[in-house]
Amino acid sequence: MKRSRIQFEANGDSSSVSPQGGFSPDDNPRAQQHVPKISRRIRACTECKRHKVRCDMKTGESTCSRCRRMGLECVVNKSLQTLLEDEADWKNVIELAMTDLLRKAQLPELSYYQAGGSIIETPFQKHVRKESSVASTYGLSQPQQQYSIDRETPATSLVTAPMGSLYEVTQLSENRGSSPGNLYAPDQALVTDFISRGVVELQEAEELFYHFDVVLNRYLWDGALLAHKDLASVRRSSSMLSAAILAVTALHMPNKERTFDTCYTEFAKLASESMLGHHHTLDDIRAVCIGAFWLADVSWKLSGYAVRIATERNLHQFYRKAAQGSAEHQEQARLWYLLYTLEHHFSIAYGRPPIIHEDASITQHNTFTRLPSVSQGDLRLHSQVDLFIILTRIYFAFGPDVDLEVSESEFPKIEQFDMELNDWKSAWLPRLVGNRHIGSYPYQGVYMHYHFSRLQLHSVALRTYHSSTSSRLMSSERRKLANLAIESAIATLQVVLDEKDMQRALVGVPLYLHSMITFAAVFLMKLAAKACSSTNSGGQSQRNSIASADLLVDIGQVRALVGRVIDLMISCSRRASERHLSHHIARGLQKMLTGLEEWERRNGSQSFTGPYPSDTASIFKPVIIPGAQILGERDTILGHPPPLLGVAPLSAERSSSASLQPAMTGKTEPGLSEGSMDPMMADLWGVRRGLLPYRSVRLLAEPNAGVITSLHP
Repeated sequence: MKRSRIQFEANGDSSSVSPQGGFSPDDNPRAQQHVPKISRRIRACTECKRHKVRCDMKTGESTCSRCRRMGLECVVNKSLQTLLEDEADWKNVIELAMTDLLRKAQLPELSYYQAGGSIIETPFQKHVRKESSVASTYGLSQPQQQYSIDRETPATSLVTAPMGSLYEVTQLSENRGSSPGNLYAPDQALVTDFISRGVVELQEAEELFYHFDVVLNRYLWDGALLAHKDLASVRRSSSMLSAAILAVTALHMPNKERTFDTCYTEFAKLASESMLGHHHTLDDIRAVCIGAFWLADVSWKLSGYAVRIATERNLHQFYRKAAQGSAEHQEQARLWYLLYTLEHHFSIAYGRPPIIHEDASITQHNTFTRLPSVSQGDLRLHSQVDLFIILTRIYFAFGPDVDLEVSESEFPKIEQFDMELNDWKSAWLPRLVGNRHIGSYPYQGVYMHYHFSRLQLHSVALRTYHSSTSSRLMSSERRKLANLAIESAIATLQVVLDEKDMQRALVGVPLYLHSMITFAAVFLMKLAAKACSSTNSGGQSQRNSIASADLLVDIGQVRALVGRVIDLMISCSRRASERHLSHHIARGLQKMLTGLEEWERRNGSQSFTGPYPSDTASIFKPVIIPGAQILGERDTILGHPPPLLGVAPLSAERSSSASLQPAMTGKTEPGLSEGSMDPMMADLWGVRRGLLPYRSVRLLAEPNAGVITSLHP
C-alpha cells in the first residue's frame, strides 16, 4: 500500500512535523491501528547502493572515495526524514529573522499574526517589546542598559514635575518623549484597519473622506484639524482618526444610517481602548476632537479626554517657541487653541467650569495673529479664543447657581461685559471674510456668537425671578436687562432664518451652533408662557414676576419665529442622516410649540386659579434623563447610541413640513397633556419614553443649560 507522506513515523515516535493543511495520525482511527515507519536515513550514494558496496563518504565532502576513484557522479537521494529536517531548519531561520525585524520595527510578536490578529497586547507587553527593541538597537540587554545621570533631555531636566523623576528612575512610562511631531504607523496599518477588514467598503470610505475634507472640515476654521490630503495617509497614521471622520461624515449625509452605526461603533471601541493607553499621536487627539465637535452623546467625555492627552503631549508648553516663529511648534500651538475653544464650547453648553485656564498662552494668543504666516482659518480660530476668554470671565463673575439672585449692585459688571462683547464684534468682524466652501459663514457667525453671548449675559438678571411662585416686582434696571436678553434671543434666531449660508451650515457645523438655536427658541417660549401665567399666593391669584414686568415678549412673534425654525430644521433634515440633530430639534420644538399654543388658548378663555403642583413649581427645571448607563463586562467606555425606540424617522413626517403632528400614533401627545398646569412641564422631549437619540444629549434635552443663564443649574 502506498503510504501518505504525512503518515510516516521515525524511530517509532509520532512525528511532530506536519505540513500546513494536513492532519494528525491521531485524528484517524485507522492510522492509530497501523502506523508505518519512515525509512532509515539514507547515507550511501546511488552508485554504491546499486553495487551494494560500502560508501565511504567523509564528513564535509560531497563525493565518496569509490566515486572519486572511478570518476563517477556521486549522488545521494535524500530521505523524507532528511527533507523534513531541512525544512524545519529553514523555517527556524526565517522565524528568527522575522522576530528580529518585528522587534526592531516595534511591532507585535509573531504569535500575534499567527493567531490572525486576535491576540490583544497588554500595555506592559508593549512596553517590554519597545524597551527590548531599544536595547537590541544599541547592543545592550535590558538589565544592562547604561544610564548617564548627567544626560540632558526635557524628560530628565533638573527642574521637572515630580512624576517626571519617578518615571525617569523606574523607566515605566511609555510617554517620555516630548517631541510634538506625529509618530506615523507603518504601512501595515492599511492591512489591519477596519476598512481592510471590510467593515466599510473602500469606495464608500473615499466618498465620505472627500465630503469631510471639502465641507465639514471647513467649518472647523478652514481645516485646522486635518493634516492629511487623502484617506490612505489618514489610515496609515491613526485608525481612530479614520473612524471618527467616517462616522461624523455619515451623520451628515442622507441614507448613511447603517454606515454611521458601523463607524461609530468602531470609533467608540478605539477611543475606549486608547483611554487606557500610554502613547497617543497628534492624530489621535484630532480624532477625539472631531468626535467631540459633532457626536452629541459623547461630546463632554471626549472634550475632556482630548485636553488630557494634549497636556500629556505638552501642547500647552509650545506657545513660546511658536511665537518665535517655529513652524513645527505653531502647528502644535494651533491645536492647543482649537482644544481651548472646543473645551469651552462644552463647558458653556453643559453649564460646567472650564478645564483650561487663561495662562499667558491664552491671554497673549493675539501674538499669533500678527505672524506673517497667519491665515483666515487662524483668524477665525483666534476670534473664538478671544470670545471665550470673555465668556469665562462672565462665568466666574456670576457663577452657575441660578438660585442666587444677582443684586443690582452687580449690574455695572453686566454693562461692562456687554461693552467687551461689542468691542469683540467690532474688532473681528472686519478681519473675517467669506470662504469659497462655506460662503459668508465665517463673518455671519460673528453676529450669531455676539447675540447668543449677550443672551447668556443679560439672562442672569432673571435669576430667582424666573420662579413660578415669585411675584416680586422687577426694578426698571432689571427689566431693561431682561428685555435685552429677549432682544438677543430673537436676534440669534434671525441670523439663522435670514442668512442662506447660515441655513446651509446647519448640516455641517459642530454641536455648539445647534445649542445656540435651541437655547434661544426655548428661552423665548418659556418666557412667553410665563408672560401669560399667574401665580397663587395666600389663596389669591396674582401675576407672577415675569408677567407683571410687562417684558417685551410678543407671544405671536415667538410662535412665528419658532415655527420658522421648525420648518428650517425639517428642511435641513432632508440633507442629513436620520441620526442628525436637526430631526430631533424639529420634533422637540414642535412639541413645545404645541404646548405653548394650547397653554395660550386655555389662558385666553379662562383665568388660571389654583396652586402649581409641587413637581411643577418652576417651568425652568431641567429635564433629567433617567437611567445612567452601567458598563457591562463587554461594554466600551463610550456607549453605542441605542435605536430610537418608538420613533418613526422624521422622513416619515416630511410630507407635511408645516406641522409635525403625531397623528400616526393614534394618541394625543404633548404639547399639553390632559390636566397639565404648565405647558413646558409635559414630556416635551420624549425622555420618559426613551425617544431621545442618545442617553446623554443634554445639549438637546436641556437646551437652556448655559453656564450663566438664569433658567436652571
